[in-house]
Amino acid sequence: MAQPQIKHTAKIYGYVQKLDGEPSVAADVRIILMPSPQCTKDILFDRTYLDLLTNEEGYFEKVLPGGAHITVVIPSTKFQASGFVPLDGEINVLKLDKQY
Repeated sequence: MAQPQIKHTAKIYGYVQKLDGEPSVAADVRIILMPSPQCTKDILFDRTYLDLLTNEEGYFEKVLPGGAHITVVIPSTKFQASGFVPLDGEINVLKLDKQY
C-alpha cells in the first residue's frame, strides 16, 4: 500500500534577533499541534512538538500540512501564538494569530 500524501502545505517562518539587531543564532523554536487529535483524510498527526533552531541569520522555517491548528513558542523571546496553517503559500509567525 502506498504512503498517503498531504495535498496542501504551507511554510511557517520567522526571524529572531537580539536587542542590538544581531541575529539570535540557534534560538529554540517549538511548533506544537493543537488540539489533538488532528488528521487529514488518510493521515493522523502525532501531537509531539517539532523543535527547530534558527540559522546564522536568526531565520527559521518549516513546511507543515495546510489547515493544521498549531501553536508556535519561542522561549528566548517569550513569544507564543496560535493559529491555522494556510492551505498553501506561507505565513510569518507574527501574523499567525491575526488571521481572519
